[in-house]
Amino acid sequence: MSLRIVVDGDADIPPQLENEVAYVPQYVIYDGVSYKATKELILHKMESMLDPGKLSTSMPSAQDFVDALKELDYPALAIHVSSGISSTYQSIKTAAETVGVLDKLYMFDTKTAASGIGVYVYLAYELLKQGATAREVYDTLVKLRDNRREKTYALVGDVRFALHGGRVRGIAAAAAKAMHFMVVVSPDEEGYIQAIYKTMGRRKAIRYVLERARQSLKDAESPIVGISHAWADKDASMIAETLRKERPDASIFVTYMNPTLVAHGGKGTLAVSVLDANV
Repeated sequence: MSLRIVVDGDADIPPQLENEVAYVPQYVIYDGVSYKATKELILHKMESMLDPGKLSTSMPSAQDFVDALKELDYPALAIHVSSGISSTYQSIKTAAETVGVLDKLYMFDTKTAASGIGVYVYLAYELLKQGATAREVYDTLVKLRDNRREKTYALVGDVRFALHGGRVRGIAAAAAKAMHFMVVVSPDEEGYIQAIYKTMGRRKAIRYVLERARQSLKDAESPIVGISHAWADKDASMIAETLRKERPDASIFVTYMNPTLVAHGGKGTLAVSVLDANV
């Protein structure tokens, strides 16, 4: 199928779709040097860059978005990170105006991030493959989002990164009190990332994430599950295996977390997203 979907660098998409969508990476800045936040960066260099005092991120350039939009066949979909934590929406809109495709590009604000974007991308790709129009897919995604059919729970691997990055609400006090706190975050209805659980042990935090995911999965009629992680293979595999046993009918994928979010969460960060695709 031709490229009909563009996603930004905050998305953790299914591995099988990496060559099926246009991907616009953000940039990771380490010690004053800028790197494209690609999968190759995670695999080969990012682990050596994990210093919250030296690490930051920046948006793709206007030309990056323009180049990606030129790859698409229209009408198409832009499935992007929550406008509550990023100005990506406006950047894509400006690029679409530049390319002259604004009236043929359906821009979907997921109001989530990481694997939360990934489960929407999975569903959108499947619907397009089945013959749905871009407008029909867009309408479906909006209904699912507005009815809160997607839930994402993420364990922050190293709270120092979240404190330094400033994307998470309600985390500063805990971080200042004890840097070894484990914090679980989740997007609220407006797409802002909120701290929802704090504990002293990683195992306890993992169990909390798993239990929230299990509850979401239990209530889902047509579940899609995305799991992304930053060097937390064992935890991600355990969660995937547990959820597969409980819901063999679920579509489940596991992937690496994108470098942009690793820069805001540190090593050990893990996200689990459940989307009930039943409209």
